Parts: sequence; C-alpha cells; structure tokens
Amino acid sequence: MELEKRARTLSTLYYVLGGLALVTGVAVPALIVIVLRENQMLTPTRCIVAVGVWGLDWAVAALYLSAARAIAGRRWWRFCIAAAAFSCIDFPLGTALGIATLLHLTRPAVREEFASLQNGRVADCPGHPQKANVEPQ
Repeated sequence: MELEKRARTLSTLYYVLGGLALVTGVAVPALIVIVLRENQMLTPTRCIVAVGVWGLDWAVAALYLSAARAIAGRRWWRFCIAAAAFSCIDFPLGTALGIATLLHLTRPAVREEFASLQNGRVADCPGHPQKANVEPQ
C-alpha cells in the first residue's frame, strides 16, 4: 500500500513538473522575442534560438508527462529510471523529484512490480489500477 501511495505521489509530481515545463515552454520564448523586438535586436538567428528553446522545453515537458504516466501504470522501468536521472538536471524541483524517484524505483519490490506487469501478470501486483479488472482463472 505504501509503494502504491508513493508511486501515485511521484506520478502526480511529474504531472505538475510537466505542466510547469509546458508553461515555461510558452512563456520563455515569447518573452525572449518580445524583449528582443522592443530593443530592436530581433534577428533571424535569435528567432531560431527562441524556437529551439521552445522545442526543448516542450520535449522536456513530454518526457515528464510520459514518465508520470509510466510511473502511474508501472510500465517501462528503464524509461522511468532514465527520466528520473534526466530530471536531476532540472534544479531544484527536478533534482528533488529525480532523487526521490530513483530511490523509489530501485527498491526490489518496485522493480518486481514493474517486471510482473511487463510480463502480463497484473494479478500479482497489489494495488495496481488494472487489478480490479482481472478475473481469476
């Protein structure tokens, strides 16, 4: 039960971090363009940089949102580990969340739960959302 609560909390925090990345993915490039235009320093190269920042922010947001979904569904253990390690770069919120996620995902019970779900044994995983839909055979 504790592992389920922790997974749900981590998933929710990744959704929040993904939402923040989406907001900054819109706001930061827009502010860059506005400031450059006001100072009459807007050049094609700087526009490309703004678009690059926008694309990078949206890619990071997609990573966080995908990690949130994977943690909630207890799928793609290696992807979740990689996303947690990458989020450590995003200081300070991503670092705290990444470390907590790495500590959670490296527990043997959590790893077994991910492995049993990957092998299709949902009934073996206590507290999994799909367990209620599985009928005994």
